[in-house]
Amino acid sequence: MLLLNAALNLACSHEESILGQSESVGCFRQPQLLHIDTITSTDNGQLDHYVVAGGIRVDGDNLKFDKTNVAEGLFAKPGGGAEVRLTTYLRITDTEILAVLPAALSGPLTIRAAAAVNGVTVRSFTYSTPITT
Repeated sequence: MLLLNAALNLACSHEESILGQSESVGCFRQPQLLHIDTITSTDNGQLDHYVVAGGIRVDGDNLKFDKTNVAEGLFAKPGGGAEVRLTTYLRITDTEILAVLPAALSGPLTIRAAAAVNGVTVRSFTYSTPITT
């Protein structure tokens, strides 16, 4: 039995090193998912609001992305309009993105984040509340 436990612990350690950052589910590991918790205006501090051509702060998990990859980043979609990739970023970390909205965007905006989680597949998360002015 001691030998079996040692083998299971080795298998779990090996699994952990292959997947990198992940959430434990017993001995099996599940990759963490991209998620947006809140979006706040950096101009006035209001939750789920923005100022035209102003900054937004996006807080969440696994947000860090490669800004040179056009499939990754923050995307804003005005109601009835085409989705636009944001291009000006002040900070990009796993838990926070500071970005500037293009001046041409107005009205309610749906924000989507896309990133290669664990450096592999690009995944996206759409924030459920449109941000408004």
